[in-house]
Amino acid sequence: MPPPEEPIRPSSPPDTTSARYRHQLRQHLRTLQPRASAHSAFREKEKKFKTRFPPPVDDVRGALDSALLEEERKGEVSRGWWIGSRGEGEVREISLQGGKGKGYVVPSVPGLVILPSFLAQGEQRALVRCCLEQAARAPNETNLDTHYLVPSAGIWAAREEVVQPRATSAISDAAEEASEQAGKGRRTLISNPPASESSFSTLLVTKPTAAPSPNLSPAPASGLIHKLRWASLGASYHWTSKTYDLSHPAPPVPPLIADCCTRVVRSVPWEQVYIPSDGEPEGSAPGWQGWKDDYTPDAGIVNFYSLSDTLMAHIDHSELDATRPLVSLSLGHACVFLIGGPTRETEPRAVLLRSGDALLMSGPCRRWYHGVPRVLEGTLPKWMWDDLGDEDQEGWKEFAEYLADKRINVNVRQVCPPGVSLPAPERD
Repeated sequence: MPPPEEPIRPSSPPDTTSARYRHQLRQHLRTLQPRASAHSAFREKEKKFKTRFPPPVDDVRGALDSALLEEERKGEVSRGWWIGSRGEGEVREISLQGGKGKGYVVPSVPGLVILPSFLAQGEQRALVRCCLEQAARAPNETNLDTHYLVPSAGIWAAREEVVQPRATSAISDAAEEASEQAGKGRRTLISNPPASESSFSTLLVTKPTAAPSPNLSPAPASGLIHKLRWASLGASYHWTSKTYDLSHPAPPVPPLIADCCTRVVRSVPWEQVYIPSDGEPEGSAPGWQGWKDDYTPDAGIVNFYSLSDTLMAHIDHSELDATRPLVSLSLGHACVFLIGGPTRETEPRAVLLRSGDALLMSGPCRRWYHGVPRVLEGTLPKWMWDDLGDEDQEGWKEFAEYLADKRINVNVRQVCPPGVSLPAPERD
């Protein structure tokens, strides 16, 4: 008789009473030496949330946790280990269009909108499937494509196969030398001016492709799945230059993702977000009145996080319109999201984002520093890996196993404002 299968074991918080943990903590404390900090305010906050010993429980308690404002999510929050704060006096409640729920704005971060539990459980599972089966496959690019000949059906569909490396012996020597030279110096930070309609022509220039690693061997796709870090949607983003490459036609954003993000934007009562004033009749975000009608997502990125992964502070300024909403959807494990200001010297506000939450950055905060310094272990909702109700248990099992130590973030934006179009996809 074959041995019984191991049950799915999602991530759990560390046992702070164990001898192993106490030993690691002592080692960590010995490395700490008082010294003057040369880090920015944003970097200091990142470091606090990234630390493993001791875990930043108190710092997370200070994060705005909108789930605490939702009566029906008390059970979900109480089963977890990480709990934030209600943000008393920091948030303003708004009623979503059509009376379909509520959201919150943070007046100190103009243009930031949080929609807790916007996505129903079944919709979240459908999005997880979409991200792995549709988003992470041709014609969309992933981080794996630079180095491996991933089958066109995608890495998820190929998980029983062995994937060949892209580099060939003919280019290995030159690529290896270039790689060694690049690794000798400090990482070069790219600081581009914000994109605008006047610089649109530069986006139509073909960008060079990155060289594949010369030292890779054939690898099972089942292992490479856990090295999947991102998949681009729609307009191609050129990571080396931190700009879009619009020199070739852009594939459409997967319909399920596009529809969800469009619904998010149309659900927000923007007149409650951008309250007119004498000095700013449009509330500092020109054109918000038309977003519910003319918002068209044409680009995005799906980020696949393991528990130890982070997204360092950055500003998204590659889109031509500096104020149109960026929509972010959270799936799987919760995370700490930091949003600061126009420079790294502004101390950021921490927000705890849980599975099913939607967040929008628009207007002034659209070009503020933000990042994800921590994915929170032990926060995968029970219904994502167990207690699926009418969900097909066998059909979901492999997705549940993947999510046991993962967070998926879908963030979608509109590169071109109305009147400016991306190159049309080629017809078959």
